[in-house]
Amino acid sequence: MPRGGNQFHDQSVPNVGTLTGWQWNFNDPTSGTNNTSTLQNPTHFFANSGSYTVSLTVTTSNGCVSVNTLPALVVHPKPEAGYIIPEVCLSDTYAQFTDTSRVAAPSTITAWSWNFGDANATLPSNGNTSTLQNPTHSYSAVGAYQVSLIVTSNQGCKDTIVQQLVVNGSYPIANFSVNQPTLLCANDSVRITDASTVFPGVITKVEIWWDNIGSPTAVYVDNNPVSGRIYSHRYPNFQSPLTRSYQIRYRAYSGGVCMNEKLTTITVNAAPAVQFTALPNICFDATPYQITQATETGSVPGTFTYFGPGVSSSGLFTPSIAGAGVHTIKYLYTSTTGSCKDSTTQTIKVWERALADFSVSTSPVCEKQPVTFTNSSTSTEGTITQWRWNFADGTPVQVNTNPLPFTHTFNSYGNFNVKLNVVTNHGCVSADKIVAVTVNPLARPNFSFPAISCLPNANVQFTNQSSVPNGTASTLTYFWDFGDPASGTVNNSTLTDPAHVYINLGPYNVNLEVTTAQGCIHDTTIVLNTIHPQPQASFTTDFIDVCIGSPFLFTSTSNGLMVRFLNIIGLWGMVLYER
Repeated sequence: MPRGGNQFHDQSVPNVGTLTGWQWNFNDPTSGTNNTSTLQNPTHFFANSGSYTVSLTVTTSNGCVSVNTLPALVVHPKPEAGYIIPEVCLSDTYAQFTDTSRVAAPSTITAWSWNFGDANATLPSNGNTSTLQNPTHSYSAVGAYQVSLIVTSNQGCKDTIVQQLVVNGSYPIANFSVNQPTLLCANDSVRITDASTVFPGVITKVEIWWDNIGSPTAVYVDNNPVSGRIYSHRYPNFQSPLTRSYQIRYRAYSGGVCMNEKLTTITVNAAPAVQFTALPNICFDATPYQITQATETGSVPGTFTYFGPGVSSSGLFTPSIAGAGVHTIKYLYTSTTGSCKDSTTQTIKVWERALADFSVSTSPVCEKQPVTFTNSSTSTEGTITQWRWNFADGTPVQVNTNPLPFTHTFNSYGNFNVKLNVVTNHGCVSADKIVAVTVNPLARPNFSFPAISCLPNANVQFTNQSSVPNGTASTLTYFWDFGDPASGTVNNSTLTDPAHVYINLGPYNVNLEVTTAQGCIHDTTIVLNTIHPQPQASFTTDFIDVCIGSPFLFTSTSNGLMVRFLNIIGLWGMVLYER
């Protein structure tokens, strides 16, 4: 279909009455709410190509309804116009336009309509328009031109694209500069900066032959050059001879045939090659050591220097200045010609006594509960054979022969400066590692309950009597287990003074767990066995009727215990009545 929406015209003719309603269905689900219309003559845009069945339902003023369907309404795909903009300078014979338009099968593009935007075009040999698929056009003036292309499919569907073509000036001036031309080294990249120009227009392509004489077929191409761009290249490293020359061939384009080139010869200096073999380990208190393991292997004249902790520029290493540990020593060699550099590093290990270290792995640390100590001591000379622990709590020094974690229990709370030193197989004793360990007190859980509670529903009130030595009882938290799992979710409580209803005699193991603000947990269990059964009141009498003034004899049978009440008067059962 041509570009735009389909216009639908209602041609319904009522036999009786007038038409009052129109209901269109375009059978185009991708259009969403626009798939239907109640207009008499609507317009609809189909987003996708394909075959659509459109229906119209009309209603008359009398309420009569008629349905008409237009089957197989064909919507053809729209082509997508496109072409490649050529690179053109004024001296080029022509600009070659390459069509890249496309359309979904089975449709095909059958017509091309070009407008080159050239007001100076002459007819007929170089007209401003063309119907060829891939036409050419000659421009006679530099500048920007708006080139348009309209493509038409075999169903008559069209699309248009407009792009700007820049016609550059005639010939560019190829130019570049070599960065630091006197300091070019074989082990570093040679960098050149583009300085090519063309007026008017832009440079459209750059070609570089880095070794135009030695490797004339190896070329680097930049199809999107930018003025001032830096290009780099690394030549093969060498130590002999001391210099080598290379010719750089640099081409700049402003179109197909508009090209200019520049040839420049550069001198690359030989780079030194150094090596640094392994250094032996050395003791902290050893005399200064002259390093001789670093050398230049390429016979390139120059000077060297050392860098690093404890080392002089001539390579004299003093371990006491460097300190214990592993140190990196750098060897730098600079050539006399070109100041070319090469460097390498080596490590040297300074031995000293072992380093004692440990951590307390338990959190929180609580009295009367095991505390885990984890050793992390290291030795820079030999291996550790003993770990000597002093817990500062009055217990003897503990000597371990392995580095595994272990536990120690502090029987009281407070602050303790725990000390560790370690001994190596050479007898070297470390400095003391001291860690202040705060041992938090445990709470003293306790509670009470009534001496007697009676069934059937014995509501036992618990009175919390817990304390903590540091006087922070207000920060304690509680967890009660009433020992009554049959009671379900009410078997536990976090209240300070909870109550619990028991429905059986017991006994019950009531547990109170108390947690301090520091997280130390302690509990106690007390047996609750003060719940008594409910008495069952019952009695018998020896008579059921007596004369007034005569006593009844009552016999209690409550809870199975026989209690005789004789001559009971008043509230306790003396019943006197007249027959």
